[in-house]
Amino acid sequence: MFLGILLVSSPVILAGICNMIFMKLPILCFLKSPMDARRCFTDGKRIFGDNKTWKGFLGMILFSTIFGHLLQQVCVLNEGMALRSVVDFTHTNGSVFGATLGLGYALAELPNSFIKRRLDISPGENSSGLKGIFFTFLDQADSVIGCLAALCFYFVPPLFEGIIVVFLFSGIHYVLNIAFYFLKLKKQAR
Repeated sequence: MFLGILLVSSPVILAGICNMIFMKLPILCFLKSPMDARRCFTDGKRIFGDNKTWKGFLGMILFSTIFGHLLQQVCVLNEGMALRSVVDFTHTNGSVFGATLGLGYALAELPNSFIKRRLDISPGENSSGLKGIFFTFLDQADSVIGCLAALCFYFVPPLFEGIIVVFLFSGIHYVLNIAFYFLKLKKQAR
């Protein structure tokens, strides 16, 4: 089942890679505006901060849509891949599926940013000690949880497997972030 979940997660994994590159490109720069429009919450602190932009949010959904469509085509043409998938792409629109995962990913990152602003943790930064360890994990897990929640519209894993998926995929996310740091696609390795 884990390989099947990894397979159907591939649109959002590939979208994340493409979105990091997309964010570095000098195109559609007007979308680099913060989602919170630089507004503050009732406590006087920014809602999400400068790192949550419309370009990143919409890019994640767009690329996930494209890769979801491609995954459906692969599964329709390759019976072996279709059998491994936990989603039946003969009855599921791959583009809508990919968009759903991308939206789940992007939305799930917002509460974490909101909480970090309340705790005076700057965008792209982390805290030290136990709070730092917690937020390092949450930085990886929030989007995984969002994707898993979105996946539940198509396939609901058993609870124990779902918990394992969160920890396993959060670890994969962390390793990818380290790789992207060394490739200079990210400013920090977390």
